[in-house]
Amino acid sequence: MDTLNPQWLQDEMQRFQVPGISLGLLRGGRRKETFCLGYADRERGREVTGKTLYEAASLTKPLFAYYVLGLERRGLLSMETKLAERLPGYPVCREPGADGITVLHTLSHSAGLENWGEKPLRLLGGPGEKFRYSGEGYRYLQACVESLCQDTLDHLFARQVFPVLGMYASALRYQDASCENVAMCYDVQGRAQRDRYQVRELDREPNAAYSLYTNLEDYCHFLEALWEDKALLEKMASPQTAVSDPAGKLYWGAGAGVWLGREKMLWHYGDNGNFKSLFYLGVDTGDGLVYFSNSYHGLETGFAIAEKVFGEGYGELVDFAARWE
Repeated sequence: MDTLNPQWLQDEMQRFQVPGISLGLLRGGRRKETFCLGYADRERGREVTGKTLYEAASLTKPLFAYYVLGLERRGLLSMETKLAERLPGYPVCREPGADGITVLHTLSHSAGLENWGEKPLRLLGGPGEKFRYSGEGYRYLQACVESLCQDTLDHLFARQVFPVLGMYASALRYQDASCENVAMCYDVQGRAQRDRYQVRELDREPNAAYSLYTNLEDYCHFLEALWEDKALLEKMASPQTAVSDPAGKLYWGAGAGVWLGREKMLWHYGDNGNFKSLFYLGVDTGDGLVYFSNSYHGLETGFAIAEKVFGEGYGELVDFAARWE
């Protein structure tokens, strides 16, 4: 695992016109290097700092999966629990075959559900049939968890997740985040999206698929805890669903992608349009990275960094990423 030169990072940011990034490199399951570069708000001269919050986008999913696996450990559900039995009134339950969807199906994107689609929610294929990336599956599982625990996900995380992991700056709703620390984001043409939180109705509710607000330090705390919990890490990193990719190395486990290259890597990327994020964690080594950016073009920089650090074709993944969000 190579280190990084700050000038090289700044050159990559300029190449892809990314205003700001937060990057942490992990070695042996601990954060060893930190890079906070560029601007959280370019026009107002607000620089990225260790406190800068980002929309983590789909990096919400592994944290939610971590919580669900904790519920399994406590005996409150299992990976084979059928969601229709716990929440029979959920709209997709009316679809033929939906009664077979399990917790593991939703976490490993094999439930057969569309990603984000028209209502009513549709089943596009049989549960366990193939990989279909689905935020709707996570939202379905969230509804089951909220019913089981008799509380909303933001309240559950505020009590049972964030303080336990030391994620003191994180929140599942924009209203609960330290809004003055949330980065501005920039669209495909590099324009600041200043009306973002006035027009996005879903930011008013927690969503297990994408609504996490966090910073570099907090998310590193999560991965450090995951690395320490070897039994849970192995469960999350067990390949469940094969993903069609040219290299034949990509699978999905219970909450994250599993890359079977030179070493087994747990990974996920996040894409909320103009916020992009990425993490890798070596299952055997604990080496990895956490990356957040406030640009539509942020994944190009993120995968270039992964390629530079690990040197094993991780740049290929940017082509797969375009298919999922």
